[in-house]
Amino acid sequence: MKVSLLSLYKFLVLTSAAVISPLVFLNTSHNVANRPFTEVPDPRFKIEVSFDGPKLPLISCLMNTVEFLVVLGLQDFSGSMEQAAWKLDGYPEVGIVILPRAEGGRIERRFVIWGLSQGAAHMIHLIRFQTVTFTLSWEGEEVGTIELVDWPTTQYTSRGTHMNWMQNLTQQPNLSIVQSPSSPPVIPQNTNITAENAHDGHLMVWAMLTGSTVPLFDVFLLVIAVLVDAAKLGVTEQLCDYASPADVVGIEVTFKGPVPARMSPPFFEVQWLMKTIASLPEYMIRKGVFKEALVLVEIDGVRVADGFLGKKEAGVGLTNVNSSISAV
Repeated sequence: MKVSLLSLYKFLVLTSAAVISPLVFLNTSHNVANRPFTEVPDPRFKIEVSFDGPKLPLISCLMNTVEFLVVLGLQDFSGSMEQAAWKLDGYPEVGIVILPRAEGGRIERRFVIWGLSQGAAHMIHLIRFQTVTFTLSWEGEEVGTIELVDWPTTQYTSRGTHMNWMQNLTQQPNLSIVQSPSSPPVIPQNTNITAENAHDGHLMVWAMLTGSTVPLFDVFLLVIAVLVDAAKLGVTEQLCDYASPADVVGIEVTFKGPVPARMSPPFFEVQWLMKTIASLPEYMIRKGVFKEALVLVEIDGVRVADGFLGKKEAGVGLTNVNSSISAV
């Protein structure tokens, strides 16, 4: 399936500069079965993955997925959304486009969360990062698509018409555009890993990378699983303790609240869990190594939780990374 002109155009409004990538003519589809690392609580939901087009940077795919899942998870899980586009300023090579089945229609937000998480997990397990379309179905009926795309800057062919779409497509599309957070500043050499401007002015996360190295892909699969798990809860729901879903990958993350428990705000809430866990891959990328981590969470200067991300058993994936890694 080729990347549609409509999808590329709709996302173009988010980009200040497009990038030309040579097309790699691959076109394969996979039906994704529900697996432990992409658990969906309802078997009526299905996803088909169709690869086609240029390779995409591995880290940009995964970081955009994680941050978009945070944005989606902080909204009503049982609600719906219009067509939308997303690009993270710090990783602009990849964009995510959400298109409901019917033009001008809506798609349930839970379908987007499930589809994006399952699709990303499928890419990880294939170690295949390129332009892709995730077609989402509910009870056998297509409900919409999610596309991870790269952007051409010159001519593009659609329905037999050759056109310079940068020049000719000038009308503003009717998009519900999710604005990305500001790019995180360079992390200092101390253990402060989450800049206030990156997520929320109330949250400060501290971490120490310690112990064994952990696989890059396991970290991202774990983070995605936690975000999907947390999305089902209310964002202000208080958490005394938290343990990541069992049997996702070979690592786990746990958080424990203070003892005795706090009796007045601030509390360790679902929103802080989501933003904290999403900050860890970015920190490890900046440090150039993926390792077990001790984590401390503060809200408005008050310590509300301590966490640990570490191994249960040997996992799969890469242990060291830089932002230039791309799929082969």
